[in-house]
Amino acid sequence: MILAAFGKSGSVIEVGCGMGTLAIRLAQAGFQVTGLDVSDVALQYARQRGREAGLQIKWQEGFAENIPFADKTFDYITCCHTLEHVKDLPRAAAELKRVARKKLVVLVPKQKFRVYMDNYHTQFFEKPEQLVEAFGLTRHQCQEIDCLDHKNEFQGQAFLYVGEFL
Repeated sequence: MILAAFGKSGSVIEVGCGMGTLAIRLAQAGFQVTGLDVSDVALQYARQRGREAGLQIKWQEGFAENIPFADKTFDYITCCHTLEHVKDLPRAAAELKRVARKKLVVLVPKQKFRVYMDNYHTQFFEKPEQLVEAFGLTRHQCQEIDCLDHKNEFQGQAFLYVGEFL
């Protein structure tokens, strides 16, 4: 479902790439991919997995709130299961928009606020309007999706936001 939101080719940065699962899928689909994550350990796994798959993917350490690339560097931005962990949502949203040329694809879990969380979430998305407001893009779609069929990934209700810059 995520891959369907992109065009057929172009440059992509996956912000919050973790161990590179989606970045690898995007590279296999023919995109020029950069993976960005705060965890050097996760990036080490991602590098190894990318090499084993025979793919050319750039891996970069960094935060969603301070993406280390110039304005409009990437055709597509993807940020899946990352925004719920950021400290400064408005800053992260501004950075994602800053480096995008065509589309922004975001996936976050649908969750109500809880005082004590065992998964280190700092942001909670109960309604799709929260993503719509965070990005403020005129051209967008935001829908609730069911991720129950995902193996070895997040399973549950989520919001998929696709914003366009064209």
